[in-house]
Amino acid sequence: MRDRNQADVHIIATTRSTASGGAELSVTVERGTGPNAIKDSVLAIIRQSSTNDEARRVVARVIGQGMLNVVRNTALGNQLSISYRPSTGRKSDTRGAKDKWHLWVFRVGGSGFGCGDENYKSFSTNISRGASRTTDQWKANFSLNANYCRKRKRCTRISTAGVVIRASSKV
Repeated sequence: MRDRNQADVHIIATTRSTASGGAELSVTVERGTGPNAIKDSVLAIIRQSSTNDEARRVVARVIGQGMLNVVRNTALGNQLSISYRPSTGRKSDTRGAKDKWHLWVFRVGGSGFGCGDENYKSFSTNISRGASRTTDQWKANFSLNANYCRKRKRCTRISTAGVVIRASSKV
């Protein structure tokens, strides 16, 4: 569909980062306007350790859950089938599981940039480290950043009629 105003159903999905490094997915499904409009929202958490495929499956599941309320009283409602997938018996990834990191999340990052020609050279680098911990009682964030920048310009001397003009710059 090229014109969104012609769509019968609108699906709006947004994400925002969580303190643990994952993402909170919010999906809103809307159908119709006015007093007969149907609007439903579903939230889900995508863990930091999730693969792209696992994250895609969460998105598909949440969109499906949001669509239930929209299609149940339509011709498609007769074709709906709801299934329940019981736990596989594996240990939960929730807070009740044993956490060897004690709810700490560590991050390391860095970047660099350089450019230049025969008259000008520039180099900069950035290194960052951080740690965060969120519990029911408190939230802590610690970070350390280091930046280094070096720029050089070639000096030029111009001498005219006994006057020396010097142009140089070192930042």
